[in-house]
Amino acid sequence: MNKLLAIGFGMLLAANLASAEDLGKITGVGLAIEQKSERAFVIKDIVANSPAARLGGIEVGDMITEIKSLPTSNWERVYGKKLEEVVAQIRGPVGIPCEIKIYKPADHSITPITLIREELEMPDTNGLSFE
Repeated sequence: MNKLLAIGFGMLLAANLASAEDLGKITGVGLAIEQKSERAFVIKDIVANSPAARLGGIEVGDMITEIKSLPTSNWERVYGKKLEEVVAQIRGPVGIPCEIKIYKPADHSITPITLIREELEMPDTNGLSFE
């Protein structure tokens, strides 16, 4: 069964919401990913005007292979992780960088990218169902 979870806007964790007025605001990088297997975390959507969208070069269908959640941490493979674990590594405090290695199926390349987490407005989900 495929699971879809938004990084930065779909999964509302109690830790991210201080009050009801924070409901439309989430900290993240603006990616939605789907876990298709224990190895495959596929980018399903990119939030307009988010760190991921402004950086460019990330496309729907690209896959996340490794994450470095803090500048002082080591690269960690996503293989064998649960979707919630991957999301927790990518989310974090505003202004702190998160590094992600992206596999591009079109040319079989792996590209490291750095995204700076920021507060995002919760977008229209365009009919997507987020957990």
